[in-house]
Amino acid sequence: MTMKIGERIRELRDGRGMTQLCLAEELGMSQAHISRLENGNVQVEAELAAKLAAALQTNLAGLVAGTDCAYLDRDRGVAQFAHRDGSPWTVYFASALTGLCETDRAALHADAAATRTVCEELSLYLYEPSKHTDPIGQPDIPAHTVYRWDRVHVTKSALVILHCGYPSFGAGQELEIATQAGIPVVLLLPANRVVSRMVLGCHARTRPVRYASPTELVDGLREHLPHALADAASARQQEPPGVGARLADLRKRFTLDAVGRAAGLAPAALEVAEHDECAANLSTTHLMRLAAFFKVSPSYLLDGTTLAEHDETLRKAEESLNDFAHTNNIGVRDCRALLTAFREEHKRDRIALAEARTQIPDAPGWQERLDRLAAPGAPPELGRTGYLFGEEDDRE
Repeated sequence: MTMKIGERIRELRDGRGMTQLCLAEELGMSQAHISRLENGNVQVEAELAAKLAAALQTNLAGLVAGTDCAYLDRDRGVAQFAHRDGSPWTVYFASALTGLCETDRAALHADAAATRTVCEELSLYLYEPSKHTDPIGQPDIPAHTVYRWDRVHVTKSALVILHCGYPSFGAGQELEIATQAGIPVVLLLPANRVVSRMVLGCHARTRPVRYASPTELVDGLREHLPHALADAASARQQEPPGVGARLADLRKRFTLDAVGRAAGLAPAALEVAEHDECAANLSTTHLMRLAAFFKVSPSYLLDGTTLAEHDETLRKAEESLNDFAHTNNIGVRDCRALLTAFREEHKRDRIALAEARTQIPDAPGWQERLDRLAAPGAPPELGRTGYLFGEEDDRE
């Protein structure tokens, strides 16, 4: 696994018996800044790397080799960007494919080949839709399949390289998918082309590569691609949020079309979301609509949270129950049963109107629930709690 540059800095500093303060004074910066460097909170650029190498009595290769900043060593540096299993990161090559004349297709393929060469130098895999979903090479693939495949590959990539030489609705879609997924984008900007301001002004983290010749393209990619990959390394999530599994569980009683209408999504989008949430990348609007439809909180869809850690309703309910228990000498077991039942009620009702539906009992209310807890015939599967909040049908 690739070492973080901050770990290497700490390792070299400790090996030379230097304190953070000593290194900070050597570099003319604060100790707090050194701490942030070692904890990975500051990006190391070429100039700073050179100063660090000198202060730590090593060369640039000795500082960055085998780290996530290996690309800073231009002489040796192959950036060590790979997945945990050792497989290379994927870079997605987005471009126009539909409606190009043969001359434009040839020019585009030449730029793709140059891009592939630089990616191979960095041990990256370049995914090229022209080899998989080309309208000329693979004309029989249905449109919905092309959209799904390309969307999945964009969202699974570490980086998108967008060729801006030819206008394309499809490439524009891929740019927006990357933007929404938080994937950095390198813009290839040929000198003789006018590029849409919608592309140049997009909200993705972009790095432009302007070029007038194949040599300038290669040089520009060698300069900017490693930095874009460093951006990707900082942004990549380690664990999936699990939205898809919760969405699939909630949708069991409904059709894809019914849920899709409520959320403003095609049924195919929900299918993708349930099986591959990263590819679907639902927007905040979609999540809010889905939460309202299923009568759950948006936080439940996002991370499975059912009760907030500092839920005000629960806090007040616990205070109320503690007062009631202290005044009436209620045992721990009964208190636990009362609070558990209240939590379950609150858990079911924790939606937009949760605070209005889950009333905090006062002393008479707790007494009523306590009496119900002790009533004969309380359902055994609920332990001593019984139906503390009335018959379940009454809540509907």
